[in-house]
Amino acid sequence: LNHLPMIPVNKSLRQHLRMLLLFYVWSLLLSQAAACDSGWFGLGCMYKCRCSGDQCPNADGQCSKCVPRWFGPACQYADLLQESLRTPAIQTLDDDNDNTCLDWNTKEVNVSWIQPYSFSWMRIVVQNPEVLSSFNVSFNNSITPVLCTNVRTSTVTDRTIDIYCHLPGPVIQMTLTGSVVSSLCSLHISGGRNIALHQNATQSSTLPSYGANKAVDGNINPVFGGNSCTATNKQTNPNWSVRFLQPSVVNRYVLYN
Repeated sequence: LNHLPMIPVNKSLRQHLRMLLLFYVWSLLLSQAAACDSGWFGLGCMYKCRCSGDQCPNADGQCSKCVPRWFGPACQYADLLQESLRTPAIQTLDDDNDNTCLDWNTKEVNVSWIQPYSFSWMRIVVQNPEVLSSFNVSFNNSITPVLCTNVRTSTVTDRTIDIYCHLPGPVIQMTLTGSVVSSLCSLHISGGRNIALHQNATQSSTLPSYGANKAVDGNINPVFGGNSCTATNKQTNPNWSVRFLQPSVVNRYVLYN
């Protein structure tokens, strides 16, 4: 077979084509968001608005303040600091106020959980930008110290950075030390995104009005008569399942009953 000759494309044209592609993708996102019910956004309407007041002013879900227990890009990440043991330091860091900070002579912050959690990344907010990168982080799994490998950081603002590290398994304690602690105002620890929202759910049978999709609708109201729960039709050995739109890594699941 003869190969077609390569057509030279200059740099300006490549940039133009790239901009057209980005514009197309962004237009697709906006059109998809416009078709979503109130309180939802994104492709497939799979992202729930978690902005303060449950009002997302932008089509991409971005806002200046998240509802409690959520943080990060478009407020889509659960905050594991909410699940930690409550100490005076944790209460200060978890007060939803980036302008209340720890005492200047604080040397370390310990975050402890009753049960193990997988760690992927955290966000810190400081008062003094000059100490933002002066930190050390360590972990414990109740038996031995766990090393943080491949530490990476990403600057969000002049007062805020995200810290990433790969751990071999779940941990029950995290310790933050360094100059950053004396200026620390807020701390958020990622518990991941809820990737089950609006995904394809099925169950072995259905009690009328209690379909499988009720478990992935984002409504965690525990009142059974509130039309927010799923139920099978009096089976002795029922099952329920959810299929994700794309392959995903799941490190925990939370059930509301």
